[in-house]
Amino acid sequence: MLWLARKTGSVENGPTMFYVTVVILLLCGLAFFTDIAGVNAIFGAFLVGIVVPREGGLAVTLTEKLEDMVSIIFLPLVAQQWYNVGLHDCDHSIFFHG
Repeated sequence: MLWLARKTGSVENGPTMFYVTVVILLLCGLAFFTDIAGVNAIFGAFLVGIVVPREGGLAVTLTEKLEDMVSIIFLPLVAQQWYNVGLHDCDHSIFFHG
């Protein structure tokens, strides 16, 4: 990852769009494969976080770029999943009067 960051100029100028795309694809890919392997998908994302270089503040600026996407797209999806947990088996008469 450090080689790619240096090659794209992400260490000096902040993460490029290509570098961010590669990190997101790697994150999704490792999360998928760790989930297939029977380990929680969060572990795959954790592994990507370990290999992102800390050189030149790259990890901090990458985190700042990804925060907006996470809070706008992924946080509502997680909240919706939490809301749906267990509702399919309960008595729906408590929700619908009539």
